[in-house]
Amino acid sequence: MDSAMPAKTNILNLITARFAGRDLLIERAYGHDAPFRSLCEDYRDCVDAIERLRNDGSTIAATRREEYTELLEELGCEIRDWLETHDEG
Repeated sequence: MDSAMPAKTNILNLITARFAGRDLLIERAYGHDAPFRSLCEDYRDCVDAIERLRNDGSTIAATRREEYTELLEELGCEIRDWLETHDEG
């Protein structure tokens, strides 16, 4: 169970940094809404993939980075839309 906590914290830090000012909503949603949590995990996985590919100079890696960058933007839009829909304040 302890091994899951750093990943959760990392995800929350990543998402709250990207969507500043919505920390409480993000933390509450991450803890109670499985689809939102999954979306955040996908976002983190995408960021991790981009970072891993950053050091690879191959053409394939460059293509993959572009694909993951597009996916990251889409996931960011989904998270933003979710937050706007569920923002009570």
